[in-house]
This record gives sequence, C-alpha cells and structure tokens, in this order.
Amino acid sequence: MAFLVQQDGTSKFLLQNGTDHLILNTGVGAPTITSIVPATGPVSPTSNLVVQGIVLTGTGFSAPYSGGNASVGASGGGVMIMNAVINSDTTITFDMQVLAGAATGTRTVTVTTDNGSANTTFTIAAIGGTGGAKSIFNSPVFG
Repeated sequence: MAFLVQQDGTSKFLLQNGTDHLILNTGVGAPTITSIVPATGPVSPTSNLVVQGIVLTGTGFSAPYSGGNASVGASGGGVMIMNAVINSDTTITFDMQVLAGAATGTRTVTVTTDNGSANTTFTIAAIGGTGGAKSIFNSPVFG
C-alpha cells in the first residue's frame, strides 16, 4: 500500500496486488482563492449599482473537490452577492450589488464548500462626479 499526495493537493491510497490496483481518493482540503477580478467596485450616494462579471480563481470550488456544495458570500455590509455560478473547480463568476450609500472600504468575499472556506477582499470606492453611469467609468477607480 502507498499513500500519494498529488500536486493539486488531493491524496490517494494505492493498493497493488501484482498487476491489479485500487485507488481510493481521500479528498482535498479547503478551497483556495488566488485572485478576484475586478477587486474594486463603486458606490453611489443615491443609486444601487451592480458590478457584473466578477471572477474568482482558485481551487476546490466544484464537485468532487467541494463535496458537491459551494457558495459565495460577502461580509461587511452594503453589498449582496448575486448570480453566482461555479464554472469549474478553479473559477466562479458572480455579480455584486453595492447598495446606495454603502460605506467605502474593504469587504470580505468568502467561498465555502463542504471542505472548508477561503477568503479574499473586495474594495468599495466612492465614484467621482455627481453619480450615474458616466461618472463610474470616468472616476479614478475605473478611468
């Protein structure tokens, strides 16, 4: 019998008897997050805004690595995760609604699976000008 640890963090037991062998997967640990793009989004004093197409990359997001269950959440107030899609073991996409008047600063984005959780940060920044779509794209954050 041999115990193998693979590059992706999974571990297996290998049982061999002559030319026959049996591999038993023992699973993986908690997910990991390597990046979030974009990592900053705007807040308006008067309108709710939605940052669309945020991409998380990492590992352990989908079955069988996640244990079949994965979710995305945010803490820190004034934001809501919407339309989260587990695209693969390494990619999650989602939208984030930033409520009007939300405090600027850092929010924690968490991926949770049956095997644990991983965190990264997302920054809420004030937009320049008087509000509206044009000021989002012409602000120091986005322009």
